[in-house]
Amino acid sequence: MLQRKPVLLPHYVVESGSRIVTLAGRDMQLSPAAVALASRCTGDRTLAEIAADLLAADTEANLQRLIALGIITLAPAFARNHSACPAHIVFSPHIDDAALSLGGVIANLTQSGEDVAVMNVFSHQSFQTGLRVPEPLLAAISKQEDLLAGAQLGYQSWFVPLRGAQDRHAAKLRQILGQPMSVVSKGGRYLVDLPKVKFAIRSALLQSGWHGYSARIYAPLGLGGHLDHVLVHRAIIELSAEGLFKDCALYFYEDLPYAAFEKSAVVADEQIAVAAKETGKRLQLQEVNCDISSNVITKTAALKVFRTRIRDADIDVCIAHAQAIVSEDVAVERIYAVLPG
Repeated sequence: MLQRKPVLLPHYVVESGSRIVTLAGRDMQLSPAAVALASRCTGDRTLAEIAADLLAADTEANLQRLIALGIITLAPAFARNHSACPAHIVFSPHIDDAALSLGGVIANLTQSGEDVAVMNVFSHQSFQTGLRVPEPLLAAISKQEDLLAGAQLGYQSWFVPLRGAQDRHAAKLRQILGQPMSVVSKGGRYLVDLPKVKFAIRSALLQSGWHGYSARIYAPLGLGGHLDHVLVHRAIIELSAEGLFKDCALYFYEDLPYAAFEKSAVVADEQIAVAAKETGKRLQLQEVNCDISSNVITKTAALKVFRTRIRDADIDVCIAHAQAIVSEDVAVERIYAVLPG
């Protein structure tokens, strides 16, 4: 731990060296010693260096309190060098979905030397919950959240400048959830969105250096029926049917936290059956349980960075779901591999 680099989360600022406040102006009511520690957490010095500078007996206690409050996070000591051609590309409907649903798998991959890119498709979204920030700052803060989580889990972040469904359609969240695949099928209410999403994904891949090489592609299953999740699910299926990912292995992941409340195998069959009618390509899926037991703590730390988007209760649901699939002693994330043929 001493060689990790503490970082003050972008949701907070140190005012006059005497107090820490949120971007909305709320005083966090911390001791002078805790403020002194947090003010030094700029991400360019290790905890050992900061502790030596402060020479305070309560540095460890203040550190744990700041972490528990979600004010600082511990980043790796060294920045990861990312490949221009990552072997794994995760399509995340929103900033935070990849970490929620596949954070453990991503950490497993990057710790074994694999390079992972997360493409955040609807990266412009006014939705926020938990710790709120002024709306003009939200887009920048959301991106910083993802970059910090990427440092924790080891992935590189790509951003597609599409607006979220609530903003596109001036809708409440409850109006966007529970959407069946038929809404982006022929005659569907939101079919108009699909070509735009496919074009944006193609363009973003080209801009990132994608040139059709062999990779593993991960897309959401669409659990929960959030319109943006359904759109990304369907877009990847259609782009695959059109040959964009012809040399790639394709996987669908459970959308968390929705997967904790739906039977993913049933939804998978329904989603794929609908898509098959539209694309003429029937997909066969194989369920795969990926053991993330060694990275539950890493995933949890990364999720705590998304202060504007994820509540502690959401994290608890995700971890409990991971520990309920096989046994309490083994945490897994479930994906579905698309079989050849």
